[in-house]
Amino acid sequence: AKAPDRKFEDFVVETFLPYSETNKKSFRCDVQICKVLVSHFKGTFLRNFTPQMIENFKQVFFKKPTRHGKRRSPATVNYHLSVLSKIFSMAIDQDVLEVNPCKRVKRLRLENQRMRVLSESEEEALLEAVGPYTLLRHVIVVALNTGLRKGEILALKWDDIDFEREVMIVKKSKSGRPRIVPLNNSVLEILGGRQRNSRFVFPNPKTGKRLKDVKRSFSTALRNA
Repeated sequence: AKAPDRKFEDFVVETFLPYSETNKKSFRCDVQICKVLVSHFKGTFLRNFTPQMIENFKQVFFKKPTRHGKRRSPATVNYHLSVLSKIFSMAIDQDVLEVNPCKRVKRLRLENQRMRVLSESEEEALLEAVGPYTLLRHVIVVALNTGLRKGEILALKWDDIDFEREVMIVKKSKSGRPRIVPLNNSVLEILGGRQRNSRFVFPNPKTGKRLKDVKRSFSTALRNA
């Protein structure tokens, strides 16, 4: 038998947010995202959701300017859709829904996340110079595909990586505010293959603590390339 239908805002407060607080490091981000979602969908019963309703939200939210007068990035919109999809998935687990309406809504196409400095041949030469299995290679691949600064990469912890939504939370950015960075297949492959023997994603191999710098090995790689 199906579980009783529930209003969206009730399910968010009673089910999703307690789950997020217990299981996710991005709980604070989820709270802010849920405020936006509840504001838009308040009063809607879960079984009344349709893909078109979510598509309308996506378009309105993307076009609506922020308080700074700027349009939201596709990555921000997509992260809101990911949270919404997780809410529906939990509703399916509780037999409130049978189908996730987010599954038929396309995500926004992401803008190229990296500032292009190296040509394709230069990238290949640099990666060849550092070798296929080195820590430095992994750092370079992440830098090329995310646009993160060296300090941001070396400060990354496993708690900052959300493999389910394919994003990372950069907590110590230059602006002082955390930001969400989408991960492509190249980065996901690198991260998925790394050992988790430290809380840092790229720890010092000898101490397991945060790696302070890769300047010397990077300079060597540049000369070899």
